Amino acid sequence: MNKTLLTAVAAVTLFASPASAQLPVSFGVTAGATLPVGDFGDINDAGFNFGAHARLAMPVLPFALRFEVQHNRMEFTDTDANTLVTSGTVNGDYEFGSTMMVAVPYFTAGLGGYYIKTALKGATAGTTRYDDVTNFGLNAGFGVRMPLAGFSTFAEARIHWVSTGDEFLTGSATYIPLVFGITF
Repeated sequence: MNKTLLTAVAAVTLFASPASAQLPVSFGVTAGATLPVGDFGDINDAGFNFGAHARLAMPVLPFALRFEVQHNRMEFTDTDANTLVTSGTVNGDYEFGSTMMVAVPYFTAGLGGYYIKTALKGATAGTTRYDDVTNFGLNAGFGVRMPLAGFSTFAEARIHWVSTGDEFLTGSATYIPLVFGITF
């Protein structure tokens, strides 16, 4: 009897980890700062971002898929304009530690569609056209996820690279969103 009880307690303890208690699909929100870098950083100042995501965890694997929509707004340097970047990305998240850890580090990378637009803040006489471009881009970065009871939080930094061609700016747009997120 004691052996059976001990086996049952061991099985419940093994399979009742926070990872198995979480649903495979979760949703969340993010917000943070956006840092333009390279040539894109020469013409833009730091700004902010916000977004939403759906995360599909792979049972028993340290891998998840994340579908994300994010909006970034930066000040166009020395002008009365903003640069707006809206993206829809698909990312793979690979966790480096046990889900029993207080903070689980992970690597993330993916691709998506990016819409980049320069918009004037106020009415300017003779200005009717805004520069914009839509193109595919790549992103990669690192983060730390903190599983909590019923939800998790995370902090993350990713670099996004989008080829803009000759239509907008010159070459590419590269920026780093620093985000804090909550996943339910």
